[in-house]
Amino acid sequence: MDFRYRGTRHRKRSPLNTRGGALEFEATLRGRLARGAPLEEAQPAEVLSFGAFASHWVETYVRTNNKASEIHAKEGILRRLLLPHFGHLSLDAITAETIETYKAKAIARGFSPKSVNNQLTVLGKCLASAVEWRALALRPRIKLLRVPPSKFDTVDERESAALLRDEAEPVWDAMLRLALRTGMRPSELTSLTWSDVDLVRGTVTVRRSRWRGIVDSPKNNRARCLPLSDDARAAFHHLNREHELVFCQADGQAFTDKMRICALLRLCKRTGVRSVNWYAFRHTFASRLTDAGVPLPVVQQLMGHATIAMTMRYTHTSSQALFDAVALLERSEHEAPAGNRWSTRRRSPPSTSGDAAPS
Repeated sequence: MDFRYRGTRHRKRSPLNTRGGALEFEATLRGRLARGAPLEEAQPAEVLSFGAFASHWVETYVRTNNKASEIHAKEGILRRLLLPHFGHLSLDAITAETIETYKAKAIARGFSPKSVNNQLTVLGKCLASAVEWRALALRPRIKLLRVPPSKFDTVDERESAALLRDEAEPVWDAMLRLALRTGMRPSELTSLTWSDVDLVRGTVTVRRSRWRGIVDSPKNNRARCLPLSDDARAAFHHLNREHELVFCQADGQAFTDKMRICALLRLCKRTGVRSVNWYAFRHTFASRLTDAGVPLPVVQQLMGHATIAMTMRYTHTSSQALFDAVALLERSEHEAPAGNRWSTRRRSPPSTSGDAAPS
């Protein structure tokens, strides 16, 4: 690398012999100069192993900054997958080549590209913290795998109508109706309290979620207020208000994940609908709004997504909408004025009178 900073020329050899590695190293050096730090950063006398640093990282960073479900996921990925492969290596021995070797082995073991990317994301965050905490000079480049578009299950109008007609279990029937009308996550539905419900205004406010009995903030740590349809508002009038939770067991205890899954299986069996999971109703909510022409920023706010890109992943365009779009081409030709459109562009035939053409 050869660059100037405030009139001073700096020439350094990049640890990685690639253009991307050199650019990243240059950005690191410019950051040191901007902070007034020395260009040659002192290296630790002994570089930690990945296993030792990862253990410290989990206790110091992960448990402090992540939700319970995220802590569980990161600990599982580290314990079962990353530590057996990288744990014995020193941090500076983890290179782009060793990471590519890990990717190849993970694919060979049958992991999907999305699962491998999740593992690499945890590895990348851990190594980034090592650089930030000066336990590592430079994080190796991590190239994620290409992932095919996700397929999301939805229910059609016939299926949702059949499910909504069921009245055998009022609590679960009301919860299903709310899932279809608001797009709430299952963990948000089982955490809903009566203080979150305003039947006068016709709204519910999503403030918390539940994971394995642990109550936490919603995903993305964002509360959102959702309007209720008339039938969803009416469903609340048939529920017991004796306990704090809206959807709960007879003694007021929260439903477990197993109870929620089994209740939906019973409902599908009674109504003759194929087995679906609770997230199918969330995907259905977003898909129907998109097909109806609701602007994506509105759908994003209702779904509680951090970005429009996430909203677009959870929605799909119906095949009918595609046919309608293509039909516009033929319709425009039928509505065009009669006559050959090429005839107006043809030049008049040359004169045969023998007169010379003007120069």
